[in-house]
This record gives sequence, structure tokens and C-alpha cells, in this order.
Amino acid sequence: MVSTIGVDLPAVLGGRRPAAAAPLLDLTERSRALVEGLGEAVSWPLYLTLARFLRLTDG
Repeated sequence: MVSTIGVDLPAVLGGRRPAAAAPLLDLTERSRALVEGLGEAVSWPLYLTLARFLRLTDG
């Protein structure tokens, strides 16, 4: 998986939490493992593409 937002968000968020804060639930690694395990063709429907969004909101 490739980040398209240009930042390592889990690292940034993890470094800015106070020590007493609730644990950060970082789902990045689990999501990456799931998508890579499923493969590109099977995991594609997990993503809301513009064409799919338009079909879901049409009428």
C-alpha cells in the first residue's frame, strides 16, 4: 500500500500524543496486511471509487 497523502500519519499521530492518553489504535499495519493478502482484484471493492460512489448515489 502506498500513502497518497504524503505523510506517515501513524508516526505523526503517535509522536504527538500525551503519555497519559488512551492507546492509539493503529490499524495501518492490519489494513496493509488485509489488502495485500486479498490481492488487488479482490481488495478493489473495499475502496470507494468515484464511479462506484456515483452509482451508489444515483436515484
